[in-house]
Amino acid sequence: MFTIDGVSQVFDYLGEGQPKFEGVFQYLMVCVLMGVALWVRLAVAPLDAGLQYLTLFPAVTLSAVIFGFRAGLFAVFIGICIATFIFVPPYYTISLHSVEVALWSNTVFLVDGLIVSLVVGAMHRYQEKLETAVKKFERAGEYLRDSQADLHRAQSMGKIGNWRLDVRHNQLNWSDENYRIFGIPVGNPLTYDNFLSIVHPDDRDYVDRMWQAALHGEPYDIEHRIIVNGAVRYVRENALLEFGESGELLGGFGTTQDITQSRLREMEYQGIIQTISEGFWFCDTTGRILEVNDSYCRMVGYTREEMLKMRIQDIEASESPQEVAKHIQRIVEVGHDLFETRHRRKNGELIDFEISVNRSASRNDAIVVFARDITDRVKRNELRLIEIKQQRDVLIREVHHRIKNNLQGVVGLLRQHVSEHPNLAEVVDVIIGRIYSIAIIHGLQAQEMSEEVGLSPLMNLIIDASGTAVEYHDDLTHSLMLSRDEAVPIALVLNELFTNAGKHRSKQSTVAVRLEERGSHVIITLSNLFDARLTDEIKDGQGLSLVRSLLPRNSATLTMREAEGVFTAELDLAPPVVIHKQFDTQ
Repeated sequence: MFTIDGVSQVFDYLGEGQPKFEGVFQYLMVCVLMGVALWVRLAVAPLDAGLQYLTLFPAVTLSAVIFGFRAGLFAVFIGICIATFIFVPPYYTISLHSVEVALWSNTVFLVDGLIVSLVVGAMHRYQEKLETAVKKFERAGEYLRDSQADLHRAQSMGKIGNWRLDVRHNQLNWSDENYRIFGIPVGNPLTYDNFLSIVHPDDRDYVDRMWQAALHGEPYDIEHRIIVNGAVRYVRENALLEFGESGELLGGFGTTQDITQSRLREMEYQGIIQTISEGFWFCDTTGRILEVNDSYCRMVGYTREEMLKMRIQDIEASESPQEVAKHIQRIVEVGHDLFETRHRRKNGELIDFEISVNRSASRNDAIVVFARDITDRVKRNELRLIEIKQQRDVLIREVHHRIKNNLQGVVGLLRQHVSEHPNLAEVVDVIIGRIYSIAIIHGLQAQEMSEEVGLSPLMNLIIDASGTAVEYHDDLTHSLMLSRDEAVPIALVLNELFTNAGKHRSKQSTVAVRLEERGSHVIITLSNLFDARLTDEIKDGQGLSLVRSLLPRNSATLTMREAEGVFTAELDLAPPVVIHKQFDTQ
């Protein structure tokens, strides 16, 4: 349906299609349409029909321009009313000519008024939109200027510049901060040779080589030195180059960061680390060594390059690789540790260290380690412990020696008592044998300067003290020792067994004694011919009752058997009563 709003929208559309001409199109439309209307009037309308147009149309145009579309329409309506009742000649008479003039006058006035109102209204709306767009552009420009200023401040504070290369237009644009980093006045022409001339002479070949590689697709991310006003600066450069389908360079974007301060601090830090006497290294949570100082390299005999290819597990001598992994995990969880360990030098020697470990504050996956060589301290402690042990052994030997002498004194007194009371000889002899067995133990402990007692020497002394004819076989392949806590009970047990064997053997017979190993056990066997009439006395005597009470539980068993006039006692000793040691072959 044709409506005035529809016509207005058409004019709006036509106007919006040419925004860059800033309303010129609308003015041209007004001129064209009004020219058409004028041609129609000149061609077909009576000449005096233009009186209304000439007198009232400026008011219509002025209303539309000042107040808009609706005011223009209202002015057209008022103009038609005035023309109909005032301007139709002759005044207030009815004639065909007057009707024709009124019809053409009102028609032309209405068409031109409608056209002017529509176009001017569209121009008003276009002007409003244009002003809105201008304000948006102004705000965008202000935002862009603020953003540009913020970018410049951020680059200045962060000391990061950027550049853009456009090969197709042969343009290389640097940011202001990039100029400042390289010490070049802003806006100066730039060439690759100019850039290389600022690079430190020792780094030029490296920088040029990396740039040429980047032109062939390799990544460009390097650090190097530049010389600005005679001073050395350190920069990090990163570039992303753009290539066409055939591999030709189209352009690129890059950044330059001034890292002089951080590099100087790093160099100062490295200088401190390298000059301290303690060993130092970084490692990750898998044990891989990331950084190490010269002091530690000298301690273990490896070069820095060799160390950076190694893991802690390769030099740790006190813990297995699995234990090292668990230890690192504990450090990661707790955050620190202090312990002593041993590392293996390149030549195989072991070196003692005190290790202080902390998790890195800047990297969660890194561990900071300080290692102090405590080999001399450990050796001093070992020597001190040896001296203490020697003093202790001398004291123990003296104590055992005095106990032995005192026990032998007691034995002497008992023998004197027997000479005075012969009727007590049998009982006293048993007591003397037991006391002498204890004295033997203390004598051996005094000789060996140890709380442990050798089983073979003990057997020899007890056999000698028994006064019994013995056929002895020692088949031991190890040096067997009796533990400190069980030495005296076992000596008393052996004394009782030898006493019973000598007491109840057949006349002129010998006691066969064998000492042998069966796995980790030691078997002591005593066998002899005996008087069958004394069987009950042997099995139920007080001596065997004492033996059974003295035997250590779970580590010693006594078995007795008789066959064809031979009585056998078998004593089975097991760890921890007996302690196995290799014979010294030297």
